[in-house]
Amino acid sequence: MEKKRVFLAFAIKLDRPLAEKIKQLQNELSTYRIKWVNADNFHVTLSFFAELTAEQIDALRKLLHEALNDSPTFSFSVTRPGIFRNRKDPWVLWLDIEASSQLINLKNQIDNAVIPLGFTPNDNRFHPHLTLGHFLPRQKNSSLLDNLFNEWQSTEQFKYTVPELVLFESKQTQTGVRYYPINVFPLIPQ
Repeated sequence: MEKKRVFLAFAIKLDRPLAEKIKQLQNELSTYRIKWVNADNFHVTLSFFAELTAEQIDALRKLLHEALNDSPTFSFSVTRPGIFRNRKDPWVLWLDIEASSQLINLKNQIDNAVIPLGFTPNDNRFHPHLTLGHFLPRQKNSSLLDNLFNEWQSTEQFKYTVPELVLFESKQTQTGVRYYPINVFPLIPQ
């Protein structure tokens, strides 16, 4: 039985100021070997459901539709860069997403809605982020990351509104990972 890798997220379409800031980061980090995420794939993952059968996906779609039926749009800010793992052994370069109370409440609502399908909320603290790239292994540490992050103004924010959530399928292709929408869940404009 065929299974699909499925996750729930909201897409981010970059405006010009943030696109320019990301391009600046890419230029300043050109001495690092980083596999950059294509801007067409930018998204913030709310829940990853792993590999599901068509039957499981249908059940998930129904539960998410019920849970999100009356959910309002919400806004968020993209703020400063960060790294998963650590700066001596970087793994993922990301931009922080300001976790508003609306976003946290929505995440909790989703987690609770999918419990009947056997998905249990992750005990790890939810850390919404926009993945920019993945560091290739065995790179020498330099002060470049520290300097770059210190230069990024902590007051600089890029604001966006989320009109919908999308249930995506993730597929590995010859050209890299591609995301295909399975279901769109429109949010109610405020």
